[in-house]
Amino acid sequence: MSNSRTNAITYGMSGKFGNQFVLRDGVLCQMPKKKKGKKSEKQQKANDNFLLAARYAKAAIDDPLQKEVYQAKASAKKNAYNLAMSDAFHAPRILAVKTMDYSGEAGSRLLFSIVDDFRVQSVKVSIYNAAGDLLEEGVATQENGQADWQYLVKQGGHSPTGGKVLVKATDLPGNETEREFLL
Repeated sequence: MSNSRTNAITYGMSGKFGNQFVLRDGVLCQMPKKKKGKKSEKQQKANDNFLLAARYAKAAIDDPLQKEVYQAKASAKKNAYNLAMSDAFHAPRILAVKTMDYSGEAGSRLLFSIVDDFRVQSVKVSIYNAAGDLLEEGVATQENGQADWQYLVKQGGHSPTGGKVLVKATDLPGNETEREFLL
């Protein structure tokens, strides 16, 4: 039996015929059946996430400044809308903290390795002592356009051990990731 995807009868045709058949890639198939019953919680969550991502991508493309940001990284395989849609699905990942330059004194620094599929927008840092009291918090700055973000201690007088640091990274669509590290 031979298969021909471009024949004289179905050439240029696609879609459904009546409510009985559908033509897919030159092959005539039965109409897919609609599933009955409620969606599972996981399916509903996936649908909701897709809807939110599509809304974000539409809004990003409608905003000339955001469209320009996504357009700059667009390619033949992924246009600006697809990049924005993908970005909405992926939250930043906080990989590590580097404490070698942290002494607890003003001017010492903490380095954080943070990545995102598109761009990390902001990083908030909160430093706690061993008792769990908030010592200080502020915004980290990006290190030379790389994955590292730097936080310079402002107040100082912290004990460099026994405490913890809470890091919150946010990307362009507003996805947030939090991670806690022991000092």
